[in-house]
Amino acid sequence: MVDRLSLDIAPGEFLVLLGPSGCGKSTVLRMIAGLEEITEGQLLLDGEYANDLPPAGRDMAMVFQNFALYPNMTSRDNIGFPLRIESPGADPGTRVDATARTLGIEDLLDRFPGQLSGGERQRVAMGRAIARHPSAFLMDEPLSNLDAKLRNHLRAEISQLTRELGVTTIYVTHDQSEAMSLGDRVAVLRGGVLQQVDSPRAVYALPRNVFVAAFIGTPRINLLRGLVRAPLGGAMTISLGKQFLRLPEPLSLDHQFLRVQQGREVIVGLRSEAVRIARPGSARPGEVPITGLVEHL
Repeated sequence: MVDRLSLDIAPGEFLVLLGPSGCGKSTVLRMIAGLEEITEGQLLLDGEYANDLPPAGRDMAMVFQNFALYPNMTSRDNIGFPLRIESPGADPGTRVDATARTLGIEDLLDRFPGQLSGGERQRVAMGRAIARHPSAFLMDEPLSNLDAKLRNHLRAEISQLTRELGVTTIYVTHDQSEAMSLGDRVAVLRGGVLQQVDSPRAVYALPRNVFVAAFIGTPRINLLRGLVRAPLGGAMTISLGKQFLRLPEPLSLDHQFLRVQQGREVIVGLRSEAVRIARPGSARPGEVPITGLVEHL
């Protein structure tokens, strides 16, 4: 189930839907494609109401996790199949050849899916979508069945290809590294509810809530519970057990808000790259020293 989702996707934008399994990201993609009913709300395509449009009338091409290639057809026929459906009797050869050149798979056109590697099959599946010249690509975890090395390679290819084509792309993944490297914006979902949508940098540096902060980033962010205390020497402090974390002035926090929250429990998030191991008394200007035990390197 998806609850009160509101997204405005710009032409040519690469938007990533990110979240754990079962959060509703694939459901969103299927509703956009017309494969799931929208029970409430509106889907607008170029400003036009599209809830009742059949999938074939939405001018979108999907790329699936399982490639969905016809095993009894060559790569050439798989790529050209949707073109024959759209224009019976037409020869799709020119567009198939042009698509194959774009993807660098000209030598695979006469092979069957069973003769291809996982990466080659994914390129053919991409070719089938590209050859249609759709207004949007809908990609549902297209790389999740591939090994890590091949995933990284094809990730770069997809990013370059979609930008060269200038086609709006909505990409579903549970892999936050994939989302951060691909998306112009990342929409984080949890339990069917949109948590935050922003640029990858903003989602990482300025998470809107604890879930987004913990879900984004490798290694995971350190989350510490503390209490807001009165200003100490002009700065607010957070008590962490027996220690006090002094918040430096450059830190972009709303001090007025913190004053109102004095005595309330808060959660402090520390990214690993923001922490430096130092000897006692050797803190640099602007650094906030706390003591701790190193448990893992």
